[in-house]
Amino acid sequence: MRSNRAGPVLTGLLTVAIACAPPADQSASSADQAAAMQAAAETIDAMRANFAAAMSAGDVDAAMVNYAADAIQLPPHERAVVGKEAIRARHQMFLEQYDFTLDNPSAEIHVAGDWAIMRGNFSTTATPKGGGEPLEDSGKYLVTWRRQADGSWLAMHEMWNSDNPMPGSGM
Repeated sequence: MRSNRAGPVLTGLLTVAIACAPPADQSASSADQAAAMQAAAETIDAMRANFAAAMSAGDVDAAMVNYAADAIQLPPHERAVVGKEAIRARHQMFLEQYDFTLDNPSAEIHVAGDWAIMRGNFSTTATPKGGGEPLEDSGKYLVTWRRQADGSWLAMHEMWNSDNPMPGSGM
């Protein structure tokens, strides 16, 4: 004789589904959350644009407003740069040697609670201040952002790499 166990199984699954479902009145909250996520993404994208403008203008102080005190930068072919002041020193040293232009449009920004991830592409031209041929580069970047207690967003982790082959790589 065959028993029908589908009834209790379906009842159990339905109970779990109902228990896990959000209350009906959360639909407005979901719309509010989506609007907040969009606003955060727009704020972060504006900060990205301000960073590019500041670096292109050689204004390290204006560029540094994006970074948290404990930010970590992961430049290609170098050790990690840990802390806002170390990042400031790296930017300052670079901008003392080069006139720099940066174009870094974001391709996507995903916000999840107090964290956001931004991905994009960049193109740069670094012209040696002492003379010489400009250095051009293009590539991609990834930045994680964290919402601060005051609601502002600051960059926590930043990494990028070139689309150009490494010199001598034969690629």
